[in-house]
Amino acid sequence: MVQQQDIKDSLLGNIVSYLELASGFMVPVATLWKQFEGDLSIGGVGYDAFIEMLHQDSRFCVFDTDETVMAELADWVSPKEMEEMGYFKGPRVMLKKRVPDQDDVADMLIEKANQTFESLKQAWALRPEDDQATEDRLLKALAKAQRLQRELKILFSKAASDSASEEPSSE
Repeated sequence: MVQQQDIKDSLLGNIVSYLELASGFMVPVATLWKQFEGDLSIGGVGYDAFIEMLHQDSRFCVFDTDETVMAELADWVSPKEMEEMGYFKGPRVMLKKRVPDQDDVADMLIEKANQTFESLKQAWALRPEDDQATEDRLLKALAKAQRLQRELKILFSKAASDSASEEPSSE
């Protein structure tokens, strides 16, 4: 039993190190699973047990995700293609000590909006011919994604300029 606990502790320590160096503050659990799947330190732990292990460790915050968007995208883009674009099904995890600031959140939202728009463009290229209903839905989704991109850029550029104007000048 001690060996199993040592393996688990080592794995969790490696995950902490990975998350400390990750470019984003929140990482899909599937990314961690792929990163450590071949590692002997997993010691036979299955994916669901891996998620539970993260939930139980006080260093991590695990967020469940809404699978509706992924299911809708899967109608046009394969799960493999979605993973290649950075979309993974399932929960996300972050270190509790790595609380995101406004810039981190802005970057993540803008990046996800950009990824969504790019995925929808790919879905448009793969759309079935002679299916007006699908074309209409994709066009609406593309327009909404593009509007979201613009609104996020405006919102966060305004927030950045507002916070810069609040700083005292050093004249």
